[in-house]
Amino acid sequence: MSTSIAYPLFLELALALPQGKLSQMFGCPCVKVPSGKAAFCIYKDDLVIKLDKETEKEMLAMDGIGPFAPKDTRPPMNGWIRIPYAQKQLWKELSQKSFDFVSSIEPKEKKAKKK
Repeated sequence: MSTSIAYPLFLELALALPQGKLSQMFGCPCVKVPSGKAAFCIYKDDLVIKLDKETEKEMLAMDGIGPFAPKDTRPPMNGWIRIPYAQKQLWKELSQKSFDFVSSIEPKEKKAKKK
């Protein structure tokens, strides 16, 4: 269990998605869609979500919301943004949008193993 103050809200959002599966991403609690891709996670006290380009652009224009870089030392991950706990009123809608968006992404075909 996470010690983040945001964890109870994250858990509430996760449990509201019957097709979602609790898992881990970068050692943080996350929710995965049925295909196994991560839709959103809690990182420190922020909600981290993956969105389509248009919604991502709209969100990044808002104060306090920024791109997500794992461990804060790597380059930002393409399409992933952080929404601070101070803006938790946005979390329910955006976690659902993220779940829906990631669910719509076609899984990549696995490459054949080299012998």
